[in-house]
Parts: sequence; C-alpha cells; structure tokens
Amino acid sequence: MNAARCPVAALIAVSVALLTIPVVAETLDTPECHAALAEANRLMRGVQQRQTQFRRLEPAENCRLLRDNLDDLAAARDPLDHCLTGDEHTTSLGQLDAAIGQIRAQLIGNCRH
Repeated sequence: MNAARCPVAALIAVSVALLTIPVVAETLDTPECHAALAEANRLMRGVQQRQTQFRRLEPAENCRLLRDNLDDLAAARDPLDHCLTGDEHTTSLGQLDAAIGQIRAQLIGNCRH
C-alpha cells in the first residue's frame, strides 16, 4: 500500500505537499501564529515522511501510519484555521479537511480500531 498503489495515500501526499505553509502565506502576523504555523508545518512534514512507509500487504502497519497521519493532520488543523487568512485559509483548510476525510474513510474501511 505505497503511495503509487494506494490512491488515498497518493491523495494525502499531494494534499500535504500543498499544505506546507510558504513563508509568504497570508497569515496573522503574531508571534503566537508564527509558532503555531511552524508546529503545523512540522506535523505535516511528519505526515509526508510517513507516506513513504506504506507497504503493500502490511495492513496493520499501514493502519498505524494512517492513525498517526490523522492525529498529526487534526493537530495541524487548529493553527491553520486560526492563523491563515484570505484565500490561503480557504484553500488550505479545504485540502486539509479532504485529507482528513479520506484518512477517516480509509480507517473505517480497512482498519479494525
């Protein structure tokens, strides 16, 4: 179940790559938001790194990776929601929500707990 053979993993990888917040993103210019967005970026980089670990015929490990990805994306959502502004807010939150929804569907469909 690597990204090439798992459409959900591929979708999540693309979504997360698009979500990495550029330095020039439309954000609230506060120290709290700078720190929160740095943490959100760190979490999303962890998701990106895990994407390469999905393996065909290893469902238990893949489910663990999906759960870890869901946890990290959910944790990254709040700072993005509060600190991004303008089109960046709408686009990034839409992509993040789609990725979270895809992971949840994958967990329901393929993982026991």
